[in-house]
Amino acid sequence: MTENQMRRQWAAAQPVTFCGTVGLYAEAAAGSTKRDSAVLFLSPWGLEEMCTRKLWRDLAERLAMSGIASLRFDYPGTGDALDRADFADGLAVWERAVLGAAEELRRLSGAARLILIGHGIGATLAASFAPRLTAVDAAVLMAPVVSGRSYLRELAAWSKMVDEGLGLRKDQRIADHVAVAGLVMPDEIAAQIKKLNIEALPTPPAGRVLMLERPAHDKEVALSKHLATLGAKVTRLPYLGYDDLVSNPTLAKQPLTVIGQVVAWVSEAATQSKGKKAHLQASEVPGAARLEGPDFVELPCASVPTIASMVFSASREVKGEVPPSSALEVAMTARPAGHA
Repeated sequence: MTENQMRRQWAAAQPVTFCGTVGLYAEAAAGSTKRDSAVLFLSPWGLEEMCTRKLWRDLAERLAMSGIASLRFDYPGTGDALDRADFADGLAVWERAVLGAAEELRRLSGAARLILIGHGIGATLAASFAPRLTAVDAAVLMAPVVSGRSYLRELAAWSKMVDEGLGLRKDQRIADHVAVAGLVMPDEIAAQIKKLNIEALPTPPAGRVLMLERPAHDKEVALSKHLATLGAKVTRLPYLGYDDLVSNPTLAKQPLTVIGQVVAWVSEAATQSKGKKAHLQASEVPGAARLEGPDFVELPCASVPTIASMVFSASREVKGEVPPSSALEVAMTARPAGHA
C-alpha cells in the first residue's frame, strides 16, 4: 500500500477526555503493521504551543502510517481543557494529567510501551516525569528547557516583544504574571517551573533518547552528554528550522526535515521495543467524550477532514437546556477550538 493510499484510509484523530482536559487520539492506520509502542506528545506552553499544533498533527499522521498510535492533549488550564481555579499543587496538577494521558493512551491503543515526544517545556516535563510513567522505551526531546529560570526570562522578553508588536500601552500589558499575548501561566506553575533544572537528572527518561538541539544552545549539548553518561543511547541532531516554526503561530513553517528524522527514529525505536510481543487489549474510543463544567457540558467532536486540515470543535450545552437533536445541529452549533 502506498503512502497516499494509507493517507486516504487513515481516519481522523478522535477527541477523548480525561482529567478535566481533552486530547486527540490517532490510532495506527489501517493496513499498517501495528507496534506495541505508542507515542505520548507533551506540548510546550503559550505561543510556542500554538506554533507546534500542526507539527504534532503532522507527526501523529505519519506515525499512524508507521503503525504507531499517539495521543496529544492540553494541560489543565490551557487550550481546550476546562478552566481551573485551583493550582495550589503547582506542577503536580500537570503531572497528574500526564499520568492520566499515558493511562488513556495505553487503554485505547493496547500498547504496553510508551515513547515520549516533548517540545520546549514539554520536553522538560517528559524528562522529569518519565520515571513515574513506567515502561518508557524512548524519548524525543525537542529544544528542551534545561533551566526553568532562564526559560521564564526568555518568556518575559518574548512577551515584551509581542506586546510592542501589538502596539499595547504599558497599562494594557500583563506585568504581574508570566504571560504571552494574553496567555497567562498560573502563578503556582510558574513558581515551580522556575526551580526546574534538568542539567543533572539522576536518571535518563529512557534507554534511547533523540535530542533535537538548537544552534548555539550549549546547555542542550551539555544535557545530551549528561544523558549519555547516565547510560542512555543518545542520538543528537540539529533542530533545523526551529526559529521559523516558533516565531509566529500564523506564519509557522513546518520543519519538514526534522519531522522526517523524528518519524524515522521513533519508528526504529518502536521496532526495537522490548515489549513488542506483549500487546494489550485495545479499547474502543468512547463515542461521547464530554467535559463537564459547573453549569455546562462540552462535547468535543471532530469534523470530516478536508484536504487542508481536520477541524476540532466542541459543542457546548448549558445544563438544563435541550441538547442538539442531531449531528448536523451539533456541527452547526459547534465553536472552533484549539486543535487543528
